[in-house]
Amino acid sequence: MYEALDRLFSDEIEPFFVAVKIFHELDSFDSTQSEGIAARRVRHPRVAAIVDHGVADTGECYVVYEIVRGLPLDDWVKRNPSISTDEKLRIVIEIARGVQAAHASGIVHRDLKPGNIIMSDANEPVITDFGIASKNVQQPSTTGRYGTRGSLAFMAPEQYMGESSYIPLVDVYALGGILYWLFTGSFPNGDRISEAIGWLDEHDNGGPSRGIASIPNSTLRAVLVKALALDPNDRYQSAEALSYDLKCIVGSRPVEGVHESRWVRAGLFVKRNRLLVAAYALVLMVVAVAASLVVRHQAMQDMRTASIEHEKQVELLNHAIELETLKTEEFAERMVMAREMVSSWVKTLDAEPSESAVLFNLLFLHSQSLNGPLASDTQFLSELLEKRLDVAAEYAEALNPETTSPIERALWFEMIAGWLKTDHPERAAMYSDRAARLVEQVAPTDIVWLEELRSQ
Repeated sequence: MYEALDRLFSDEIEPFFVAVKIFHELDSFDSTQSEGIAARRVRHPRVAAIVDHGVADTGECYVVYEIVRGLPLDDWVKRNPSISTDEKLRIVIEIARGVQAAHASGIVHRDLKPGNIIMSDANEPVITDFGIASKNVQQPSTTGRYGTRGSLAFMAPEQYMGESSYIPLVDVYALGGILYWLFTGSFPNGDRISEAIGWLDEHDNGGPSRGIASIPNSTLRAVLVKALALDPNDRYQSAEALSYDLKCIVGSRPVEGVHESRWVRAGLFVKRNRLLVAAYALVLMVVAVAASLVVRHQAMQDMRTASIEHEKQVELLNHAIELETLKTEEFAERMVMAREMVSSWVKTLDAEPSESAVLFNLLFLHSQSLNGPLASDTQFLSELLEKRLDVAAEYAEALNPETTSPIERALWFEMIAGWLKTDHPERAAMYSDRAARLVEQVAPTDIVWLEELRSQ
């Protein structure tokens, strides 16, 4: 392949450069005609256009192409090691467009490989070298096992075997091979001639299956499996169909026939509707923030209300504590006063043991034992009751039989017996018996009183 100046179409201002391919094979004239006629029938920006073809004065045959400034795809990839996934897919999509245009014109390239793809200075792929192209999609090129022309690394199995039933699909296989090579760095049929022949001859575990599993994108793996299918019937039936599925991957759309999970489909939806999802997320965020502000405001209101209510409850509780404290202090003061009064009454009784003093003191002691402020003091109450008994017993025993009537003495003994009945039943019985003897002396006919005394 040479760069040359086309003198026919050049002038002094704008020279017209072309690419000239020289054929050196014995059947060079037929090859020249084949390639020139094949390529001339294709008009597409991704296919290098034919300018002329013929035989030179030296006898060498040639084909003249429009010149494409750039590098072969394999060299371009070496110079650009960090190619994005979308860029790799775009390159194959563009190549597939050119292949589809060739097939629509009745031309099958049959030797697609990175070396026959020129990446222009504008980073656009252009298909070149239709040297073994068929003039018709139903017409095979030079075939024969081990003699099939074309590169083994990207050759379809049926092309290698010399079959002619699925001629257009050999280019689809090669497109899948270029896609495989871009993503794995390996040739689809094998990196060595022996590997490629082993795969094409035996269809063993080599071939494309070696590297497809290493590709993380499950949808892309499914597309590659279909594009590189061993059976042409399982393969994409056109370059356009392969291109369409690759466009779906680039556009984050589901690929028909590939069953992605709901999460994967949701991720694709987000990717192809970034603005919509972002706007929806923004709306949700605004709503969430507004809702949180409303909830926060309501919570603060509730906290203020609860705080006010709590303060009221604390105030009421403190007031109740103050009242109880005052009551306790007042009760303590009354207790002290009551003890002092009882002590004073006892001293008065000791100093003046008259009948009126005894009766008054007994009445006071009895009232204090029932409902006085000391009624809840168990120890004091017990002492008070004992004092009451002592006062009454001492007074009753001190009554002079000569100056006091038996009935008065009987009444005193009966009262003392009633006080002793619960805690001291024996002493109570003794006083009841003494009262009954006095009643028998002076009132033997009072049967009711006598029965009450004897029943105690």
